[in-house]
Amino acid sequence: MEKAYDVPDTVKADDKWLMPYLASLDPETDYERMISIFSQYSLNMFALQFVVTAGTLHNIQTPEGAETLAYTNKIVRRPNRRNADGLGFFWTWFANGPSHPRAKESIARLNDIHMGVAKHLPGGFKRTEDFIYTLCVIGTLQSRIMADLGLPTLPPFLKIAMHHEMRALAEQFVTVDALVTGFPDSYEGMEAFIEAFDARDWGAATQAHTTIAESMIDDFATRFFPPYLHWLGQNYVKFAVKEHLLVRYGVTPLTPEEREMTANVMRTMYVTQMMAPDSKVSFLDTWVPPSNDEILAADRQYAAVADARGWLKGGQETLAATRG
Repeated sequence: MEKAYDVPDTVKADDKWLMPYLASLDPETDYERMISIFSQYSLNMFALQFVVTAGTLHNIQTPEGAETLAYTNKIVRRPNRRNADGLGFFWTWFANGPSHPRAKESIARLNDIHMGVAKHLPGGFKRTEDFIYTLCVIGTLQSRIMADLGLPTLPPFLKIAMHHEMRALAEQFVTVDALVTGFPDSYEGMEAFIEAFDARDWGAATQAHTTIAESMIDDFATRFFPPYLHWLGQNYVKFAVKEHLLVRYGVTPLTPEEREMTANVMRTMYVTQMMAPDSKVSFLDTWVPPSNDEILAADRQYAAVADARGWLKGGQETLAATRG
């Protein structure tokens, strides 16, 4: 994966080099470099998939959001293909910055994909708020989880940089009618936008919500936890998703005791990571994407699980289940 930004080894001489380096930059003008370096040297596959899973389960609360993902069915029966595609988009944007030609081409391609799906789903990809909400969640979710655990959130200079990065991405997305406009004017505005969006009544959940929620929680637990700890992987996701959404999707939320236990485990994990030396190697220098053959083989197993669980198969079956 190509990247537009990196830092020389001399900058990484100290064990804790990352935050001092980022603090030395100007978030008003250097936000693309800041977010690129922060992402490359602080994220790993577990963290990425955790945020993607929990974030998606917030994004599907609208009827159109759930229907779209159930219709294409990549999450349910081809999660490895979707992960590979999603990581390709993520790193193209975050490693290069929204202004880079590679990022612009990538967003344009995703816009084309959205418009192609919209032809089959009248009403989909029409609301500007849906795009804004998704980007706000991407930019704030990890920090919100840290706050829920009583741990330090992003420092102010990174919150400014993250806001500018998300706003610059948003300006390149389109609905079926127009460019996305109206992005919040600050990081705090992003958080307020999420709270207002989550408080809206989006109607009763459908089978699409349940299928997506169950399949994504199961996928995360299976992907990163051994069988005897699948329950803990599921708890991680449930901790990160707002309780009223889980209830609405038909997913049993954590009990107070389960939530406290899960928080203690997660807090220990994060504190251990915070105390460890900063990585001196970019994630992109060690990441080896799976081959197409590996993706196909893995997804055949997921499709069999989906059939056994009775999850929606996508296409017209989804429309029948969500629209009648």
